[in-house]
Amino acid sequence: MSSLFLLASNWVNRDNLQGSFAAAVLVETFVILSLTLGYAGALFGLIEVGQPAALLFGAAVVALFLFVPVSQTLTHKAIFDCKQAERDRLDLLRQQDQFSNLAAHELRTPLTLINGLSELLQVGAIGQLTDDQRDAIKIINERGTGLQGIVESLVLMIRQPQPDPIDATATIDALVTAWQIRGEINGVAVEYRHKPKDRVIVKVDPKMFRGAVDALLSNAVKFSNNGDRVTVDVKIRQLGEVVNLEISDTGIGIDPKRIGKIFEPYAQLEKPETRSRGGIGVGLAVVDRFILLHNGSIRVASEIGEGSTFVLSLPVAGIIEDK
Repeated sequence: MSSLFLLASNWVNRDNLQGSFAAAVLVETFVILSLTLGYAGALFGLIEVGQPAALLFGAAVVALFLFVPVSQTLTHKAIFDCKQAERDRLDLLRQQDQFSNLAAHELRTPLTLINGLSELLQVGAIGQLTDDQRDAIKIINERGTGLQGIVESLVLMIRQPQPDPIDATATIDALVTAWQIRGEINGVAVEYRHKPKDRVIVKVDPKMFRGAVDALLSNAVKFSNNGDRVTVDVKIRQLGEVVNLEISDTGIGIDPKRIGKIFEPYAQLEKPETRSRGGIGVGLAVVDRFILLHNGSIRVASEIGEGSTFVLSLPVAGIIEDK
């Protein structure tokens, strides 16, 4: 028996794409069952179960006929949905950046003023203070500096990286100088033990790099006691391919069993003895996110009561010789 199938249909999909199809199928077969396939009111295929005439005693054959235009239409719709989802995701990220930058700006301005004036008061630039007044101003400065650090860290936790070649040594120099002043206020000496003669260029997001280095220096000073020292080393390794920033302190140290957890956000909240030092435990999470997004690495060595050493490693993009 010859079976002739002539099929025709039109469709309109959600993307306003229109089309039509027609197909004729001529087969020598005994048709047992014929099923049509449709989607959203449009016919797009046929399943036929039958037995070819040449194989009267053979196994049944299942034939599937699909009409390509509809399949392509469904594919176009899937691609459209994926592109729309990606646009929505990028739009959400832009909104997050805008909100975080606006909120950070509104908080930075008063905090900078508070911290700057309190530092001037502490060093006697505005006038002499009594011991009680000096202690009160010190507390204000510590809390203001801590709050400013929290604001910057939270912004960096959601910032999308914008890599650019920068002079890593210049950024580190500026931060070490700033922390030497802050460390002196807290009785902690911050020393630059070694730095390269030439300028080291790395391709990173400048704000995220500054935030990561600042977080490491902040932790070193914060978890040190009066009379402790923080040392900074910057060295080029592996034939100029990697730069290592090593920050060591003689502070309270970390339990080696907990080193694997210190890069988790808010991990500091778990320990009362570190919670009293201020902060919400996102500084090292900022460091961890930075190295993941910039092909870097970090190593930690520490003992309780002996201090800690953090080594941040980054690929070198170039070296500029100072003449």
